[in-house]
Amino acid sequence: MADYLTANRAKIKAIIGLGDLVTGSIKRVFDQVGVKAGEIPVVGWGNSTDTTQEVLSGFVNAAQWQDPHATSYMALSLAAMASSGIPPGFDIITGALYEKDTAGIYDKILSAK
Repeated sequence: MADYLTANRAKIKAIIGLGDLVTGSIKRVFDQVGVKAGEIPVVGWGNSTDTTQEVLSGFVNAAQWQDPHATSYMALSLAAMASSGIPPGFDIITGALYEKDTAGIYDKILSAK
């Protein structure tokens, strides 16, 4: 990622981190190539303390939390409803987009504090 950013920095207007490893590595990569926090807008997955810390420090603008327990539980509940003849005619949101003002909530959950 550092090599790509170094070679193409002038062309990069924003970054979407498609995965926790990518989004959680933004600060390290930006530090390697001399990009300041907030200089390039970044959004992406946010299921790691690396990412919550990067949101809190301004390297990542927003991240998506997806609670794995809620995802599994709600999917199984819908499947049970459907198998019982109850049509699950609604959507269930099991994630949340968070920014600096709420990143601490997810940091606490992920670090088991």
